[in-house]
Amino acid sequence: MLRTRLLSCVLILFAASFLSAAPAVASRPGGGSEGPDQCTVMGEVTAIKENHTAVVRLKEIAGSTTENGCNVTGAAKMAAANTAVSVPIDIQPAPTIAVGDVVFVNVRSDTDVALETFAPGDFVMNQLMGELQLYFDNRIERYQIVYAIRTFFGVQHVIDELAPQLISETGEKRLSAALMLILLADNKQPVPPDALQQALRIGLMESRQSAVGSSIKLYPCDKAQTVNVLIGILHDKEVADPFATIVAIGEMGEEGRRAIPDAIDRLNAPNLSQVHDDGDKILAEAVEKTKSQDKAAHFFMQRVKDGTLKDKNGPLAKGMCRLHTDNADLNAWCHQSGAAPKTCADAVAKMNSFLQSLATTCQKDADCDAYYFPVGGPACHDRWFLPKASVTDAAKTTAEKLTALVRVSCPKDWQDKSQDCVPTVSWHAVCDAGKCANLKE
Repeated sequence: MLRTRLLSCVLILFAASFLSAAPAVASRPGGGSEGPDQCTVMGEVTAIKENHTAVVRLKEIAGSTTENGCNVTGAAKMAAANTAVSVPIDIQPAPTIAVGDVVFVNVRSDTDVALETFAPGDFVMNQLMGELQLYFDNRIERYQIVYAIRTFFGVQHVIDELAPQLISETGEKRLSAALMLILLADNKQPVPPDALQQALRIGLMESRQSAVGSSIKLYPCDKAQTVNVLIGILHDKEVADPFATIVAIGEMGEEGRRAIPDAIDRLNAPNLSQVHDDGDKILAEAVEKTKSQDKAAHFFMQRVKDGTLKDKNGPLAKGMCRLHTDNADLNAWCHQSGAAPKTCADAVAKMNSFLQSLATTCQKDADCDAYYFPVGGPACHDRWFLPKASVTDAAKTTAEKLTALVRVSCPKDWQDKSQDCVPTVSWHAVCDAGKCANLKE
């Protein structure tokens, strides 16, 4: 179940040894032509039948053994249509599944569909734990690992094996055990509270996966005690990556407000952008979740004014400049220092530039149609009249991303105008002098 990111010869050999010899095998999305086309799809069990089959409603592509495997096998269309398929469950290793479970199936064609299987044993378990360390932040990976544990290993067995390792093991093995217990607890599996508490501390102190921080809501203590723990971790210099802890502070809501000065002090260091390239976003989200923008701005500007800010281009400075705040001193410093994010006008200009780059030429009226891209601020836009050939799936995806950029960059304008921006009701797309346009009545 290795992914596109692992494309070295060594890891390809590793993947080959990891795959189960059972009827279904794990997939490597985008891995190239290493074997026959096969697409792995996440789905939900909707029925268990007496003829040893399960009905699975396909939902989301998880990966492919070849670059175009999901299209060649028809799996992409099947997932998009939420197609229900029948898969045999009278297989070895025998799966443990029930109605409502999330499962993964391998599609070789619309008539050749089978459960993805994992051979229970120490070798495969070690590979799953290694995968989890790398991809804890990845939603699909998390689902697939839980599926493997629940369906082929047995949740209670795994918990009983891993919980003692939080004490008996050190280093990577202890961290892997901690992350697996956090993942299972997040999936509402019965991890004992004391083991979970210890696993969360280990995860926050030793992992570089920021999603560990969002799991702090599972911590079996009240918010005040939890914030005390997080402040202690921020002050522990042996914790190389503080960003998971900052995510956790945000999850504490307003109780986490008193930890914001500690977070700012911890991030006031050079070269932290090498630890996490999205650290500025992590900080800004935590500050806003704790509703401490004004406090953070005041504390940060003290560091600026007394000359103790160590990196004006680092995640601390850029994170502060992401805040939605009326603090004039902070806003002025952000624009003067170059740490300010792109402005609303920049985002709208980027959207307009993209739309204007689309071809408008046509030969007949049937070539044209009207398209509405709801930017919603700072100005309302009417429909765009474009040839259908210009509005490809790729163009639609780009437009959606740029619309999202406008929404983030223009929060006030978007909020004020997005509901009021309604395109004209009367329109008729025509080809006028070789270009798509609205028929003027």
